[in-house]
Amino acid sequence: MKQLFGVALLLFATLSLWNSIADFWAAYRTRVIPATVLASKLRIDWGRADSESQETPLYTLSVDLKSDDGSARTFSWEGDPGAAVYPEEALDELKAWGTGTKHNIGVLRGNAKEIRINQMESNPEIGKGVAWLFGFFVAGITGIASLSAANFQLSAHPRLAFLKGFGVWTVFLAFGLMPLLGSFAFAWGMSEKIATWKPVIARKVGESAAFDTSKSVPNVEVTLIAMKQLTEHPYDRIEFDWNGQKLHGGIGSWQGIYDHGTLTTGNEYRFLISPRDRWEIAQKLSWGEDFGVPFGLLLFFGLAFTGAAFGVRRMERRFH
Repeated sequence: MKQLFGVALLLFATLSLWNSIADFWAAYRTRVIPATVLASKLRIDWGRADSESQETPLYTLSVDLKSDDGSARTFSWEGDPGAAVYPEEALDELKAWGTGTKHNIGVLRGNAKEIRINQMESNPEIGKGVAWLFGFFVAGITGIASLSAANFQLSAHPRLAFLKGFGVWTVFLAFGLMPLLGSFAFAWGMSEKIATWKPVIARKVGESAAFDTSKSVPNVEVTLIAMKQLTEHPYDRIEFDWNGQKLHGGIGSWQGIYDHGTLTTGNEYRFLISPRDRWEIAQKLSWGEDFGVPFGLLLFFGLAFTGAAFGVRRMERRFH
């Protein structure tokens, strides 16, 4: 039974690796085209997002676009306005995607109607690729360990001769490769952050107050329950400059990105922000605490398990 279980896990690991490569390849081949917004609207509702523990505003941004690559194709997109939590943040996105504005959108090859907007959503193909890659490592490690524990007799199964070189050492190697490869991916991403993210000083605007639902905003629909709830939750407003734009944010009880990612000094809020994505911010970034410590730990465990793998491999060869 352990033998069949181990083989099944290795087959699943192979499938996971194939799916991971396919998803990463699809993301790599996504074609970027220019497009103009034909119409956009924002809907404000109220409820509880799947990952939240309290009810907050729920936003839906709908955008109709026309390609500017000569094909005049039209697209429709609907989703969250980035990581907006407070109304002013969502209204910023509605303005950024207002009628007549121009943007670059991603189009999946082989599915001309499936578009990706990186500024407002995580790439699903990248997310699935990472998940499948994790499944490959977990299933592969477990499968190899299961076969080793069962003392699998490869000589009785010639079709599985390719497993002859596998043993306990591959379990150590797999455990070492995960943090080792992760350390280089982390180093690349974090070093870019530290080198390119810019400091920002945001200033508080006015006094703490609830969102004014008595004034209608063009292309904005507010449901009755949202209208009632918004009037019962006051919060602070901030504004700051980013890439030539005047952006807004909220600070209150809804756990938005500025509730956690800012350092407060009186009426000023300081943070670092990505030059490409307004929703990526951090209180601070340093080469020591934010880069050196996690990179060093990942590298240490990666090298330790990888080194142990080759040590166990030598021992297995000696006794066989």
